[in-house]
Amino acid sequence: MHGNQHGNQNFSHTYIRAENDENIVVEIAVTEREIKTKQNWMVALCVFIALVPCAITAIYIKADIEIASWQAFVNPIDLSALLWLGVTYVSYRRTRTKRAAWLFALFPIAFVEPVLLACLWFSSAYPHQDTPRHAEALIVCPGAKQTKWVKFEGTDQLSYQIEADYPASSIVSCISAQLKEKGWRPLQEDFWNPGLPSSHVRGWTNFVDATVHPEATIDLWAAEWESEAGDIAWYSLRYVYPPGDRHTLAINAGLIPANMAKEDDQDPPAAEVT
Repeated sequence: MHGNQHGNQNFSHTYIRAENDENIVVEIAVTEREIKTKQNWMVALCVFIALVPCAITAIYIKADIEIASWQAFVNPIDLSALLWLGVTYVSYRRTRTKRAAWLFALFPIAFVEPVLLACLWFSSAYPHQDTPRHAEALIVCPGAKQTKWVKFEGTDQLSYQIEADYPASSIVSCISAQLKEKGWRPLQEDFWNPGLPSSHVRGWTNFVDATVHPEATIDLWAAEWESEAGDIAWYSLRYVYPPGDRHTLAINAGLIPANMAKEDDQDPPAAEVT
């Protein structure tokens, strides 16, 4: 009798132990499944964030959003790349798995745009000494051809041709808008002939050049802009026909430093006309 009771007690203990072991196995399986699910989500998150810098760049290009020079290293593109690096590092530190380590292979994708931005900033901030830097007041409009940059009697000068029907309103607007954006003020009177309205006021003029044979008709738009420092930017737009027509526009422009502009009361020095 006592032996049977003792045997029943052993059986109960064995059953309870087996049941406990089974519960532990189930709990371990559930825990491992949860951990694996979290790891999968973390991997997916890292992959998603790695693509965010490229996505933001595409949005900026589509919306024509410019990044100012002071934002070269602090902008949504760079910040999203750094976010990817932080999340990936934390994921690897927590799991120490090969799959987490492989996430670092996404580094070129996440940082390609920030690196390009840094290179663009560096090239603009520290240009190569052999790279010529042209005066910002001399505007080259889209579609220009036969573009020439020269130094003439201490001034920077630009000439080019462009296909634009008379009166070339789009070209005048192109030049005026960019100079206004850069802080240049249009002069209502000819800088070297006070009292004579510039083309900002009177628009185009027309005259005959009898010094050539056959005589040529010239449509002329000429005006100046002045910077806060007193520098003068002058522009001369011409249609000459014959032999040309009122479709091929010749543009000449120059930049005269303030000290030269104040001393010179004659028309600006001009290099060879296009």
